[in-house]
Amino acid sequence: ITATILHILYQGATWYLAILPGISIIGRLILVVRLFVSPPDEQCFILKVMGKLMAGMLVFFAIAVVLSFMGHFTTVAFLWLTVSDLHLLIMIFLAFLGIRGTARLPFGLHLLQLFF
Repeated sequence: ITATILHILYQGATWYLAILPGISIIGRLILVVRLFVSPPDEQCFILKVMGKLMAGMLVFFAIAVVLSFMGHFTTVAFLWLTVSDLHLLIMIFLAFLGIRGTARLPFGLHLLQLFF
């Protein structure tokens, strides 16, 4: 992220290169703020969601790295930023819904069974 910002400031790169890292920073700040203002049971739910989604994302990226070493996949960095930002948006969505809001979704109870 710092390298992208320095590249934009000093080497005249285009501004849209900072969109994906910027989304990541803002999303993490939103999650931290949501974590601090939530009651304890919602905090546990947010942390469980974060842990399970991060574990799933790491498995996905391990497969992507193996495929890139084999030559089947060449844009791992772009995939990393895009998929991690999508996971982050899913985490924010579920954090704002909470346990009860997630349970009210279609197939929400099944989704909660994945996290608990």
